[in-house]
Amino acid sequence: MDLDIILAHENAAKLNKDTFERVEKLLAQYRPQLLLVDEYSFNTQDVIKYASQLSELAQQHSCDMVLAADDYRLVPIHGTQDEVLEKERETRPLNFKLWDKLGYDKNQIWKLLPYFTDDSGEIFRKEGKRTWITTRAELQHAGIPFEEISPTRLRQSGEEKAYDDELKSDSIGFYFGKNGTAYAFPKQWQDGPIHRIPETKLIVSICGEINHLNADELSEKTIVLNPSREDDDPFMRARTTLMKGEKFEAATDYLSGCPIDQKTLQNLIRNPSPYLGIRNNEICKSKQIFAVRADSGCNSSGILCLPKNMDLIEYHPERGHSYLKIRI
Repeated sequence: MDLDIILAHENAAKLNKDTFERVEKLLAQYRPQLLLVDEYSFNTQDVIKYASQLSELAQQHSCDMVLAADDYRLVPIHGTQDEVLEKERETRPLNFKLWDKLGYDKNQIWKLLPYFTDDSGEIFRKEGKRTWITTRAELQHAGIPFEEISPTRLRQSGEEKAYDDELKSDSIGFYFGKNGTAYAFPKQWQDGPIHRIPETKLIVSICGEINHLNADELSEKTIVLNPSREDDDPFMRARTTLMKGEKFEAATDYLSGCPIDQKTLQNLIRNPSPYLGIRNNEICKSKQIFAVRADSGCNSSGILCLPKNMDLIEYHPERGHSYLKIRI
């Protein structure tokens, strides 16, 4: 049995006609069973607004879709992208020094900053996380089932308050199933990173939640999906290429300008991804758990764990997406 997966890097503030056309084109071209979109590509309020269209898209193409939309308020910003980047360079000199060293162009850097540019060219800045209780009310109104949060209680300013009332997530996970079902869940830290999609084998761990993942708690033959927007592991592409059986030189060709010595580079790439860790990686392999990450670009997206009973048959990293065919 083959599992076809698209890892999409959308980086869009608004869900609109062009966005739907891009996604539909990918689904028609590759006919995947699973589409995983990187974190923050869309805004939660837009996803809720267009939930029925997203659900229809998943059903029409028989594809399960998973994404993690940002849950910030979007505030319009005056000025051009270059003007905003120049101001950010002044306030984040260390970040820009690293990105310059890695050879990132301004579009790659733009993806890492809290801004979005819509199709009209207007720039928005993400300001202030919304509370889960606000988002939850919108989900209820839209008829979208959501994850129930543990009734853990926090003590703030001497007053005990319900955790789900206080929680502010920077992103909300969404699942749109090929059978017409939908499900939402907030990114969180206190209660652990395991978001189980009902009636499926899918587990979602959003961005850094995966650092707290305990593979002992996972059932056998599940699929772990990790939507992210960190772009801090450009070796994911090389690791994934090696899983396909390519030679090291071919797998690292895109890293030719990397200022890391060859020995260190070999260790970074031949070892498991630090996101999953060595122990979790071994447990996942023994339990036949497949894990994959969609980040802000194809270099930092790819397979976190490929069990021995699975083979990577095809792998095509592109500018806006990566295509994987897994044989199980």
